Amino acid sequence: MTQPLEQILLEASKLPELQQNKHKKSLRGCLKHYAKPDLMKQEQDAWQAAMCDKHRS
Repeated sequence: MTQPLEQILLEASKLPELQQNKHKKSLRGCLKHYAKPDLMKQEQDAWQAAMCDKHRS
């Protein structure tokens, strides 16, 4: 025996938590201060270099 499903519909304008989060920061923006520009140049070949090091015989 299954219970009936109850649906509750609310207007988004009446939800205060949605109104407060209009100015969300992106994750990219939050992590910007951890960036190391001198290492960004090495990112292009990082995977290939790691696999060469791992499987080098």
